[in-house]
Amino acid sequence: MYDFVLVRNVVFKEIDNEKLLLDLYIPKVSSPDYLPVLIIIHGGAWCGGDKADEGLNAEYARMAAKNGISAISINYRLSQVATFPAQLEDVQSAILWLCNYAQELKIDVSRIGLLGASAGAH
Repeated sequence: MYDFVLVRNVVFKEIDNEKLLLDLYIPKVSSPDYLPVLIIIHGGAWCGGDKADEGLNAEYARMAAKNGISAISINYRLSQVATFPAQLEDVQSAILWLCNYAQELKIDVSRIGLLGASAGAH
């Protein structure tokens, strides 16, 4: 089991005067190897929910980090603000952000997993 660093509210996209945020869960590992990453997408029928809601999503992120897997929990624009498929585009933007910062975060972009419930699993 590893300790991890939690970095909250990192901006991964700005659109229509809204900042989309993610939380990073980075394991403290001594290995020089790049780590796999789990992207966690909250549920809520695309019209509710938030990455910051404590519950299973936060628990999954902590569990991944404690086991040597980096995790990010993301927000997306809700359907009241942006019509579908904007939410999927936001998820894609989070993945692109992750790829752009993979070297800095020591993340292996060939080992990306997605996890979500309800809309987050869509």
